[in-house]
Amino acid sequence: MNCARELNERTIWGLVTAAALALGCSGADAGDPSVLENGTEQGGVEPGSDGDAEIGSVQQAWSVDSCGRETTAANATFTGKVDPATISPATYNTCTKSYVVDINSLQSAYAGKPRSDVPALIQVSWAGAVPTTQAACEDTEGGAIFYRRSGSSWQALTGQVRSTGQWVSDFFGGFRCELPYASLANPTAGASYRVAATMRNISGGNPTRQVSIQTTRAVFIQ
Repeated sequence: MNCARELNERTIWGLVTAAALALGCSGADAGDPSVLENGTEQGGVEPGSDGDAEIGSVQQAWSVDSCGRETTAANATFTGKVDPATISPATYNTCTKSYVVDINSLQSAYAGKPRSDVPALIQVSWAGAVPTTQAACEDTEGGAIFYRRSGSSWQALTGQVRSTGQWVSDFFGGFRCELPYASLANPTAGASYRVAATMRNISGGNPTRQVSIQTTRAVFIQ
């Protein structure tokens, strides 16, 4: 994969949060880093490797390699866009507790950032019940791996990344839960993408929860 060509396809966690962590491209031609916010990439997992990575308290074989194999069938496949969002069931187990969506031949309306204020996105978000207490909020976590089709295989654009729920001020004297979230910005028109996503509770055996996957258009703010 030509990493420099992928620099406009950035993975962003929690677009409104302040925390940021640099995520470098994988491969020998690595260039400037993309940006992760409110999330971390699990170490030791490179595209094409067999490394396991830890999600919450349970180590799971949720890896770049296992979710990107040709033998791993998608849970849902779309052409052109995913709009409105597709919502997973509460229980899923593709490539170990992941829900996999393929998007073939992305429409130009859902690609790039032509003079817009907010780029087009492939976004992953929590779709279960919204926690109303700090303890319940901080017991949520989610993750995603983003791929792009190259020839006859899926090439990883990111490693495994994860985010946890954050109990934050609502600016009105109270608090709210900022739920796990991820997005791939500036996807390319005509390209095909795979998203391996998961949302879970950390406690109680790390059970899966509903996850939403959607393509969104670039937004212009006047």
